[in-house]
Order: sequence, then structure tokens, then C-alpha cells
Amino acid sequence: MEQKQLKGLLAVAGLSILIACGGGSGGIATETTSAELLSGCLSTLTGGGTTVTASDSGCPNCSVSDAANSIDTSNQTFSGLNFDVAGGQLSLSAKAQEGVVFPAGNYAGVYVFFPKIDGSGYSSISVNIKTYLEGNVQQTVYTDTTNIGNLLDSGSDAFFGDTTSAPFDQVEIEVNASGAESTIRVYDFCADN
Repeated sequence: MEQKQLKGLLAVAGLSILIACGGGSGGIATETTSAELLSGCLSTLTGGGTTVTASDSGCPNCSVSDAANSIDTSNQTFSGLNFDVAGGQLSLSAKAQEGVVFPAGNYAGVYVFFPKIDGSGYSSISVNIKTYLEGNVQQTVYTDTTNIGNLLDSGSDAFFGDTTSAPFDQVEIEVNASGAESTIRVYDFCADN
């Protein structure tokens, strides 16, 4: 299925498409209204030897919960990126089973949920989606520091990602946030063609 068809299917389901204007390659964030609308990825990073890893940077009171839920293909379970007010950086990545490499031109991304943040909200937040091949960064396929505010205003599910220009075997979401205590839900990692 081509990406244009994928966008069309999302529009038919009543979803709104946001064009990302923040740096990076101009990926899309597709906003939905509830977790039940997530039909999942066309191709998820799952299977026999698929692994998931989490890391934090300068975020001593932050954590990642239920990391394996982001590779279980269920849109009812999720991994949590749990931020405290001081914030920092959390990342979660899924690596395909040994021997699986997705070709350039596939769509790499992540289904996530951003909670509604009342009051002053985050003082800063950014999202990066990166691809890797054999542990080496291939590209940052999506970066958002501006349109994410639309998701935080209402609390929404979204798909962050874009078409890749290089082969990959791993997808990572990296979130930098501060100013609000919150849990960002990561449902599935995608490697669609």
C-alpha cells in the first residue's frame, strides 16, 4: 500500500492530518480521537527476536514502564514514558529480529498518546523519530517542536513518522520534555511499506 493510500484511509476514518513544520524532513503527525481508532501499523516491529530498549538522559526521576508493550501489536497496551516536572530526555527503541532489514522507502514511525496538560503545561517538549542500521543512526525521519502543542491541547493519539531514505532495522522515539508531570504512551513501532 502506498503512503498516499495510507493517508487516504486515515482521512476516511475521520482522522485529521497535521503537517509537521518543525526541522527534519517534513514528516506527518496524524491525530486521532481515541486509542480505539488506532488500527495499528501495516508492518510492526515484532516477531521472534524483536527487542525493545529504553534509556534516559538527565532525567533522574523519569522512567519507562512496560517497555515490551510497544512491540506486542496491541493498540490496547502501551509503554509509558513517565516524566517528572524537572524533565529530561527519554527514548524507547525497537530493533527487528536478526536478519530483518527494512528497505529505504518504507515508512518508519511510532503510534503514541500525549495526555492533555492543564495549566501552564510543558515549558518545552520535542519529539524525534530516528532509524538505525546495525546500531548506527541512519536518519532522523521526523522532528517536531511546534505542532505537538495541538496534541497537548486536547490529549490525543498520534502517529509520528515519515518515509525513510536509507535501509533500517531499528526505530527509536526520543522525547525531551520539562515543566509537567506526565506519561506519554507508546503503542506500536511501525515499519510500513
